[in-house]
Amino acid sequence: MKQSHGIDEAFKAIKTATGVTDVQEVVRRFLVREQTYSQLLMNVSESERHIDKLKKDNEELRSRLHELKIDAGESGAGGAGMMDEEIIELNQTLSNVQKDYSLLQEKFKKINIVNDQVSGWAKKAFTKFSTLLGATAQPAQAGDIVTLLGGMNTVV
Repeated sequence: MKQSHGIDEAFKAIKTATGVTDVQEVVRRFLVREQTYSQLLMNVSESERHIDKLKKDNEELRSRLHELKIDAGESGAGGAGMMDEEIIELNQTLSNVQKDYSLLQEKFKKINIVNDQVSGWAKKAFTKFSTLLGATAQPAQAGDIVTLLGGMNTVV
């Protein structure tokens, strides 16, 4: 009877804190956040690869421009204007990609903060559930939210 009352109190505290009345909904929200976090990591990695490629392309174009300027200086021809426009355009593209990368990094930092907060809350909730039910289960590692929530579901 005491355990049932304890579980009800713990669930009311979770309900009050999150506004969610269904345990499965709480678990689903954590899983969705974990997926979003993974997707952001992949986007950051992809953006880094794209930036590296653009930097390499930019360097090659600068080298080519330098060669053309030398050739134009020797021959007296002035056809480097088209290359200058292309380099300016590529520099603008590189700048835009770098801005996008910075934005992704900021989002990544914010998600890490939320992830840490959620992990801390989940560990506390798991410990409370275990204590209330008299279970001897140990909480999962700090970064493994899915396993921790699965353990909570098992305990409940």
